[in-house]
Amino acid sequence: MPDARPNHPGDTLREDVLEPSGRGPFELARALGVELGVLSDVLLRRRPLEADLALRLERHLGTPAEIWLGLQAHHDIETTRRSHGRLIDETVAPRRR
Repeated sequence: MPDARPNHPGDTLREDVLEPSGRGPFELARALGVELGVLSDVLLRRRPLEADLALRLERHLGTPAEIWLGLQAHHDIETTRRSHGRLIDETVAPRRR
């Protein structure tokens, strides 16, 4: 059964950047100029990927910061939709046109 959790940018960073390159989190954190704990928390889904890290990834990898932030936004929306979507549907009426 597939993972029911929405994809987190840390998943993408781990699977599409770290694993293919053979580098570990320490090397990437050093290249990005961030603390290992910050990067590790993103990789482990314990913290969101914020604009500062997105800009550092853009500079280092060439992937636009907007892509990284878009992944985070998608994760946040899907997580909230799953946890609060029913309540929102029940309490917020669509605008009449």
